[in-house]
Amino acid sequence: MKKRSLILLMILLQPTVVGMGLSVFPVGKAWDLGLENGEAEVNRVTLVSGSTLEFSFAMTTDTHVGEAGDGWDYGYRGWNDWITSLPFGSGAPAVKLYNVISRVNSLVSSDKVKFVAVLGDLSESGELSEHHITGSPITQLQVPWVPAEGNHDVWPYCNDRATIFGTSDPLFRLNDHISSVRLANRSLTHTPINEAVCLYRHANFEGEYDVFIANNRDLRGGGWPTPHFETRIGNDQASSLRIFGKCGATLYEDANYQSGKITFVCLDPNGIYEIPDFGDYTFDNGDPLNDEVSSIEVHDCDTKGVVLYGDERYGGGQEVFICDTPSFDGHFFRNDEASSIFICLPSGYNVIVHEDSNYSGDWRNFILSVDDLADYDFNDKISSLKIFGCPTQGAYIYKGADYADKRELFLVNTPLLDNSWIGNDEASSIKVINDAVIALFADAHFGGSYTLFSQDDSDFDARYEASESDPPDIHFYNTYMTKVNQLSSLHGFSNVQIASVPVHNMNLFNYAFDYRGYRFIVLDFNQRSRIPTGAPGVLPEGDIYDFPDGTGTYWWLKGQLNGLGNKKAVIFAHHPLKRNAVICFTDSEYYKITDLLKPYKNQLLAWFSGHTHPTQDIDYWAKASDGTGVIRVYETRSNKETPYGYVKIARMYGTWPAVGGIVVSVDEFDLLAPYIGLTSTILAASVVSSIGIRRAKRRKEKQ
Repeated sequence: MKKRSLILLMILLQPTVVGMGLSVFPVGKAWDLGLENGEAEVNRVTLVSGSTLEFSFAMTTDTHVGEAGDGWDYGYRGWNDWITSLPFGSGAPAVKLYNVISRVNSLVSSDKVKFVAVLGDLSESGELSEHHITGSPITQLQVPWVPAEGNHDVWPYCNDRATIFGTSDPLFRLNDHISSVRLANRSLTHTPINEAVCLYRHANFEGEYDVFIANNRDLRGGGWPTPHFETRIGNDQASSLRIFGKCGATLYEDANYQSGKITFVCLDPNGIYEIPDFGDYTFDNGDPLNDEVSSIEVHDCDTKGVVLYGDERYGGGQEVFICDTPSFDGHFFRNDEASSIFICLPSGYNVIVHEDSNYSGDWRNFILSVDDLADYDFNDKISSLKIFGCPTQGAYIYKGADYADKRELFLVNTPLLDNSWIGNDEASSIKVINDAVIALFADAHFGGSYTLFSQDDSDFDARYEASESDPPDIHFYNTYMTKVNQLSSLHGFSNVQIASVPVHNMNLFNYAFDYRGYRFIVLDFNQRSRIPTGAPGVLPEGDIYDFPDGTGTYWWLKGQLNGLGNKKAVIFAHHPLKRNAVICFTDSEYYKITDLLKPYKNQLLAWFSGHTHPTQDIDYWAKASDGTGVIRVYETRSNKETPYGYVKIARMYGTWPAVGGIVVSVDEFDLLAPYIGLTSTILAASVVSSIGIRRAKRRKEKQ
């Protein structure tokens, strides 16, 4: 036998996999597995019956990442905050999405999950930060995922004070709703520590407080018996203490660092040392510590800044400054009250103090601390100051908009604003100092929602949203259509088709793809019209977009149905196919869609949706105008309203050819193919060898 004949024989003997016909299970039957150890709940439905599970796909919907009960702006202020992580948690909806991702990954093998569909309302208000933080956990999926757009994803909006549906409370609120303050860094990876000591008037860090980066010889201030200018903490009032960073403090029983003393030190440069109750301590002379502190020495504090004191020799009422201050209006420290100045700046830098506001009038230039400004004929004269070279990060928070009314410098994390200078739920504007990042929280002790600030904001009531001159859906489209474009390169996906945009200035998010011989059609029925009451977002009802020029979602769907051939199809859409003019479709729209679907009813497996947030999954037949059931509709539970998240899995069964008496699906054929090919090669070689041996034997017998 010639060599070319042998090669041809080996090729002809290679195995060929032939797909078998599938029977359609008419109505899927779902069942709940319930919750296990906080895992996301799983609900399964069978779309195609058969003897072997071919594959499954998972679904989740209405993740609403960025939602909070108090409606705060997510991430930084504004809609276009390009951010992929948050330093102090991303909120409960994001946590539940993580739970879903983890649960799906655990089921990839057992359930043969091949992709995940997210059925809209990925975000709460369409901000870029919400989309990016939604994408962060989804990228951890072990399988591809496909998005559908929801009405909450359409228009980026945030901190809109308008009310919705006539209610008295604003849907979004930031102004006058701040209860704690925390520092972050630019990379949002940790909380920076400014070294400082805080004394609190009451135990457990409550009551009025003072922040110290330098000594204070007399917390009372002025002469006895009438204080001239007392500290905020006051004399004989301190009951608890926090030390931030690697520094320490010695507390004294009497003014001028006299009588009993006690020292506390924090050894961790990134830590906080806490003494919640002075009632548990005594001075070194045995006297009780609680409500007896009259002076303080601060040790090894490296925080740069300037401290003004009401008394000479660094005593009395005080305030820390880290940036230029044109006026003392609104400050705790009063105008024309300074009698001494402490300066801790990098080498070579200075501070200039002025007699009048706005850096005017007589002035003095200081490089070193001055314990008595009278020596420079400047006692009780300072009304403004310029600080050079101070790198300390922090923020001034103001009680009024436009940086008006009371203001307070925040150098350290502050879990309670009840007894701050500006007060709880009073803040209305902020100035950020030296590239700091500040998180303002809705609740005390860094609880509830928070908004990040990396730049000044003059009015927390101001509205920040995408320009109405922009296509309102361009941000979602640009963010997620890149995922759709990648499907063609992924194993098992083919025939990816994306609807042309824009359509009448809208970027309708319509596309379709094949997977394992099935057609999956993703539809966008979301409104682009603003809610007429002026509240954030778009109208919740659907729109079939059947423009007379043959463009829009309706016509896209019609084209997909015409191109089905013999394929079975699954439809993904945020809106369920349902008669409900408020949140779904008008009667005329509903019947126009169902009548369109009717000729293909035997090929349509399911319409999966979200949007309505049912307490349990709902399924029903959508009916054409003549009453004919055309497609089974599944309304899926909202992920964010379940305890730990929610996953729906649709199973696709089939019957496959056997190998050695074992029924093997396409996936297993893929795995066995190399070995089957090797076996075929060996078999072919054996056949050829056998033929050759027999021919040789016959020639020998003839001889």
